[in-house]
Amino acid sequence: MDNFLGEIRLFSFTVIPKGWLPCNGQVLPIQTYAALYSLLGTQFGGDGKTTFALPDLRGRVAMAKSPSSPTQKGGSETVMLPATAIPAHSHTVQVSNSTMGNGAPAGRFPATNVSSTNSTPAQPTYVNADTSKLVALHPDTIASTPAQTPVPNMQPSICLSYCIATMGLYPSHQ
Repeated sequence: MDNFLGEIRLFSFTVIPKGWLPCNGQVLPIQTYAALYSLLGTQFGGDGKTTFALPDLRGRVAMAKSPSSPTQKGGSETVMLPATAIPAHSHTVQVSNSTMGNGAPAGRFPATNVSSTNSTPAQPTYVNADTSKLVALHPDTIASTPAQTPVPNMQPSICLSYCIATMGLYPSHQ
């Protein structure tokens, strides 16, 4: 199967075939790759006098181009979520400071240690549920995420090599 000059293909192997170059944004001399330059121009970079650049598809997904923005880039590997993007919420934990122990947790809350030395008991201790004596959590048990922490935004992917043909049939314009 013949390829077109400037055609981009994915290869599953690590060797770049003869007549192809990796789409890694490298800058090429126009004099050496004049036919390829006539197709790409400077849409991916270069000065247009002596150099032009190949598209850089490392870590990117190619999408169909539109006539109004043929080389527009978009997307982001991470996003910054403002605090307003996370709805207010709470987590309730009911505990008691009672020292009355019971080894059966059903319908009961965790209790403080029955030992006067506050050592860990042989088994967890619980007290009967009494919602009238709820207490606030200690501030050390609650933490906020810093406002400027980026959140990953990458889709599942597999790494293959995007390569562009530097030799091949010159595509005819219709």
